Amino acid sequence: DPILPTPAGFFLLIRMADVPTSKGPIAFAESTVAEEKLANPVGTILAMGPEAYSDPNKFPTGSRCKVGDTVFIGAYVGQKFKLGGTETDYRFIFDDDVKGIVPDGVVVRRYL
Repeated sequence: DPILPTPAGFFLLIRMADVPTSKGPIAFAESTVAEEKLANPVGTILAMGPEAYSDPNKFPTGSRCKVGDTVFIGAYVGQKFKLGGTETDYRFIFDDDVKGIVPDGVVVRRYL
């Protein structure tokens, strides 16, 4: 990864999983790939803001996840961005946007 911004407050920094550009011998249109990148529900936590998961009323048992976890988030959630000339998609999401943790070795894709 390039030098990454540091999340503030309750935000998590997520590197989004790659999305498919084809299915079998059929290549998806650029607009389809762009839409899938926006709707992508899976990413890896790269960093957490200092206040993430600190609200005892929302998170009485503590953090839902940790840096390095691959997580489910809501489609279209968060502030989306790229860094420099890279094609990697990143997002800042709120700590309560995490819906679940993806087990190691499991590949998750939206239905196409």
